[in-house]
Amino acid sequence: MWQVGSTCYSTKAQALGAAASAQTGVVVPHGGGSATVSVGSVTDTSITYVFTPVDGAPAFSQVLTLDPVPCGLLGPSEGLELAWMVALVWVSAWGMAILGRYVQSQWRGSDGE
Repeated sequence: MWQVGSTCYSTKAQALGAAASAQTGVVVPHGGGSATVSVGSVTDTSITYVFTPVDGAPAFSQVLTLDPVPCGLLGPSEGLELAWMVALVWVSAWGMAILGRYVQSQWRGSDGE
């Protein structure tokens, strides 16, 4: 699994395709003018961007070699582990509150009140 943004994809090509699609239609500065970006092709290891100058000059392409990031999103097992830790903190806080009340009541009782 490979991650782009907050989504995981099953293949590297799908992940790079998602990353490339975010750039489609963007206008970027080039030289003294601007060019629009489109995607020429996507493989498991690269994205080919095609830049079309707005002023009608010939289009040119650029190949970017990329390695997508492995998916790092939390799965069900990590979520369950975190839930148990949160529950443990709440139970500990509750226990400390009960213990504090008990100690306070014993302390007040020893003053002769």
